[in-house]
Amino acid sequence: MFGALDLDVALSWAEFAVSIALVVRLAVGGLMGRYWLFALYIVGNGSEVLVPALIPYNTNLYFRAFMGFEGLRMILTTLVILDLYSLVFKDLPGISRTAHKFIRYALLAAIAFSVALMSFEQVSRTLFQGFYVFDRAITTSLLFFVLLITAFLTYFPVPLRRNIIFYTVGYAVFFLAKAAGFFLLTTSGFHWVITISVVLDGVSLACLVLWTWKLTPAGELQTVQFGFNWRREDEARVREQLEAINASLLRVAKK
Repeated sequence: MFGALDLDVALSWAEFAVSIALVVRLAVGGLMGRYWLFALYIVGNGSEVLVPALIPYNTNLYFRAFMGFEGLRMILTTLVILDLYSLVFKDLPGISRTAHKFIRYALLAAIAFSVALMSFEQVSRTLFQGFYVFDRAITTSLLFFVLLITAFLTYFPVPLRRNIIFYTVGYAVFFLAKAAGFFLLTTSGFHWVITISVVLDGVSLACLVLWTWKLTPAGELQTVQFGFNWRREDEARVREQLEAINASLLRVAKK
């Protein structure tokens, strides 16, 4: 009988297959040079399916491999989010540089907070539990910046290449699903691990299919505007405000 665990395994392998298809499509379409960090993230994320497939569960090797892949995922996630900010704020370098600094400072603060929290707690933690404390703090910090850039795209009238829109919005949904699943797993005592994993894999698979379908060479040439439909005079006013903020940040950076 085909149960929830079988569905979870099938979705994981489908996610792995579509990840390969996406990377191949980026390479064939000549987009690898621009989205190489994203491609590396997709390869790392998709390869996680190999851990339970090749290594027996509840072994030291499994947990080492799992933590290795999760550690790599955290690093690549940070790099991808920095890349998103660079692409979205390409014409606003002052805002882009400031956002990069805030992201780095937020991650350092999250790590410091995790270390302080564990040092003040009386409960002893295993290596695996300690790893989840770090992972939760970093994921929370990165989630804030993903929500921030999504809110920016939704509200401000900034014209961007169509590929960047699908890249950013798709990643926001993808990362939100991953973060939500992570928080539910760590707060529910892993009682709903299979159900949550099925939902997560389904959302991840949908995002991968969207990227494979929509990230095209033509999308690099077509400029679109995402978000509210502003009146022309309001749109011009908001853009002037953004440019003024950008100029102010550049002046501060030069001091």
